[in-house]
Amino acid sequence: MFFSVNDMTHDTRFDVGALQDAEHLLAGWLDSDACTAIDASVGNADRELWRMRRDKPTANEPLPGEPLPGEPLPGEPLPGEPLPGEPLPGEPLPGETLPGETLPGETLPGETLPGETLPGETLPDLFLIASPTKPIVALMAARLAEQGAFSLADPVVKFIPEFRGKGKRKITLAHCLTHTSGLPDMLPENRQLRCRHASMDEFVQKVCETPLLFAPGRKVSYQSMGILMLAEVMRRVLQQPLAEAMRTHIFQPLQMHDTALGAPPDWPETRFAPVRMSAEMQTWEGIEHWGWNSDYWRRFGSPWGGLVSTSADLGKLCRHLLQILRGEQLETRPGVVSRAALQAMTRDQLGSFPHAAELRQHATPWGYGWQMQWPNHPHTFADFMPPTAFGHWGATGTLVWLDPASGSYCVLLTNEPLPARQRPHTLFSNVVRRGIRLATATPGEPAICRDRSPDPSLGDHRTEHFQLSTRRSPKK
Repeated sequence: MFFSVNDMTHDTRFDVGALQDAEHLLAGWLDSDACTAIDASVGNADRELWRMRRDKPTANEPLPGEPLPGEPLPGEPLPGEPLPGEPLPGEPLPGETLPGETLPGETLPGETLPGETLPGETLPDLFLIASPTKPIVALMAARLAEQGAFSLADPVVKFIPEFRGKGKRKITLAHCLTHTSGLPDMLPENRQLRCRHASMDEFVQKVCETPLLFAPGRKVSYQSMGILMLAEVMRRVLQQPLAEAMRTHIFQPLQMHDTALGAPPDWPETRFAPVRMSAEMQTWEGIEHWGWNSDYWRRFGSPWGGLVSTSADLGKLCRHLLQILRGEQLETRPGVVSRAALQAMTRDQLGSFPHAAELRQHATPWGYGWQMQWPNHPHTFADFMPPTAFGHWGATGTLVWLDPASGSYCVLLTNEPLPARQRPHTLFSNVVRRGIRLATATPGEPAICRDRSPDPSLGDHRTEHFQLSTRRSPKK
């Protein structure tokens, strides 16, 4: 594992101890061909702090910097070796090179330094972010509600007359936004639909025909199909594809040029971080044609999980939302939604329904589209996050959270699907929060960083890469 620090400035700092902890966590968690992208921040400045590429140690291999069994500690010579600083017989003195060798830091023609890429080579930076798509789609719904296109209390059937069946007439847009609609998470025919590359209209038709799991507003049950029906309402109201509307009203104003609800056809395959498939998923017939890594699904743009983005772009969105919540004057553009709308989206809305006591008895809190902090729960963002924090997990290995209390956020994008319960992302969030806390506790101190190269004896590397940024608001 190695990392290099870029664009360091006197007002950008991340605690070195937290960096070391982050390395150890990732080395023990992700496989060597995994891809990760991270953007974490406090404040408004826009500076990258560090970028990492790494190799995971194999079984029984020590972590970077640890000696192998029987090896001497750092600084101790092996028997017969010269003392530190003394050259071996035939070796050049310090500062000298043998014929054909390069000085430290130099490269031979066609070679690159650790962490650099060859001309024209790019590391994967686009991720299928999965369920964090949902709250971003919800931002578009809040925007339309503010403009008078509909009310969140409107029933879905008002806009989709074919949405019929026992209890469905009572489902409102608010139910779809809070996972209280009674619709299923995935359709029983989900795999069959994807196998034959079904259109979005076919998915909507199947939802209209599918019976409810329970009466609307009586339970909380995670439901991707509720988000699909919300998206279909917006499409009919706008009379244009939702992907186009989100690009025009959210992504372009925030200069999120590498974000789309469904990847455009001109985005090359080499930019995508392929999602790692479990052994079970690899046995599913034809999954290469309809699964997460298929061209069909990357371009499909499902409103419940089809957003493609980068950590940098999602960082822009997070900073923008924190600015809105702080009530800051946005100099070059208005907020994508108002402060009042975002405040409503990011507080527990379950108490607003008639059966609030029944809902809250066995439920975790939801805002409009956003998951709230769930303490003592496998899906918590971090162990010591305040209750005002909000965000969302993604099944492809992603996590986004924002903490208005500290003005910080974290975007963690990986291509390692989430385990069912114990989630190492939470451990990483703990480290990120610690690093931000230590950084902001001592404003004005120089940046703490280091630059370590891999052992050249390891040969060719299968690597992952990610970015982590920490930022701070300028002094008032």
